[in-house]
Amino acid sequence: MLGLRKLSYKINFPITNKLLDTIIKEHFPNNEIKSLSELEFSFVNSVYQFQLSDGSHYILKFNNPRWPYKQEREINAMELVRKRTSIPIPKIIVEHTSNDKTNLTYMIQEKAPGINLRETILSGELTESEIIHLISKTGSYLGEMHSIKFDFFGDILPPKETKSNSDSNFWGKRFTNWSDCFTAFCVDILNWIDKESFPKYRKKIKRKITDYARKYPDYSQASFIHSDIQPSNIIVNNKEISALIDFEWAFAGSPSFEYSITRAGFYFSVFPSLSLSNIYSNYNNITKDTIDTAFLQGYRKTANHKLHDPPSDLTDFIWLLYMIGSWNWSIQTSTHEEIKQFKNDIHILYKKLLS
Repeated sequence: MLGLRKLSYKINFPITNKLLDTIIKEHFPNNEIKSLSELEFSFVNSVYQFQLSDGSHYILKFNNPRWPYKQEREINAMELVRKRTSIPIPKIIVEHTSNDKTNLTYMIQEKAPGINLRETILSGELTESEIIHLISKTGSYLGEMHSIKFDFFGDILPPKETKSNSDSNFWGKRFTNWSDCFTAFCVDILNWIDKESFPKYRKKIKRKITDYARKYPDYSQASFIHSDIQPSNIIVNNKEISALIDFEWAFAGSPSFEYSITRAGFYFSVFPSLSLSNIYSNYNNITKDTIDTAFLQGYRKTANHKLHDPPSDLTDFIWLLYMIGSWNWSIQTSTHEEIKQFKNDIHILYKKLLS
């Protein structure tokens, strides 16, 4: 059921049925809306899918005003990947920026056919070999993205002198080396939504960020980093990848770092859980090792540069940063038992990494 947003943090403007109808009819005046529904799994943005009377399907994605240039970054990143790689990317139909009439920024893009990889695997329609093929293909697409090089680290958008960027340690900024970029990126995750949650942990965590940066300099040239490749952002149709989506957090960074983080995205369950993913529960032969092997085989088909081994516990540490940095958002839609479990997961990771 559509109506006022349940999650007020996603946007500061009420999205009603009337508003959605007005926006869609403005851009598609010769079509009737056949169906319209919200994609509830979106964690940051308010996202809707709709079908028109001519049979076409689209995604309407509102930009979260907390990051005013996130939509611009995503569109630039998608166009760059479309031009420089063979990766399937949804076509952008409308790019709307806020104005006096409405304070909303949104884009409309074609909806890629199929469903995301997580749901595809859970449906039980794929064989083990077909799942391994899709993981390997994801690895090859990651290698293609890493072939896009930059002469700086950090935000792919040119720096903009605005208050919103000054509030961020990372977005809107560029760096001459990976260590500084990594440090800013990690601090930004830790302060993603607020700077108050788990105050007793923060001092040690910041020292750990500095320690990682010193031990993991990675002198590679900066590459295009998607930074959020996980099964829910991979669309599958007819047992092949029909699109990669959600490029809003793309930046110029270390290919080794993203390689490590992306593999972890295939291990863990839906954020912010610490549990291992249950999507492979019906596939006895799909293990962490088989995922690693398939991913590397795919990656090496399109990338031949040296991958630097990050600290073995780095992915756990990044996960801890996200869990703390998004705490005030995660608990808004969680049950008492879920909140209790999330808090326990944070304590477990903290003790594992810092005690």
